[in-house]
Amino acid sequence: MRNRLEKPYYCKECCRGFKCEQVFERHKVTHTSRKSHVCEVCCKTFQCESELKRHMISHTDIRPHACNICRKAYKRKQALERHVKNRCRSSPANTSHTLIWRPVPDLM
Repeated sequence: MRNRLEKPYYCKECCRGFKCEQVFERHKVTHTSRKSHVCEVCCKTFQCESELKRHMISHTDIRPHACNICRKAYKRKQALERHVKNRCRSSPANTSHTLIWRPVPDLM
């Protein structure tokens, strides 16, 4: 078990520890079946408003995360990070990638 001082908020349901009370409170909702945030487009439900906001981008053509080398853009930061890790085909072997982020308009 990890040091309780390092992660003082402890979930009794799954034994995970958290440093931040706010993150811990958000985590506790995952152990309930309450999903009160509903997508108005496809009716999919979410436990957290932040999950719904992230999901809403899937219903748009917005791609706020772009590669600085080839300019290929992605809806999710994780997809761009995977692209960078695998090195885009357009970049020379010694070119370093940086992430470009474009602001997303408020979708809700």
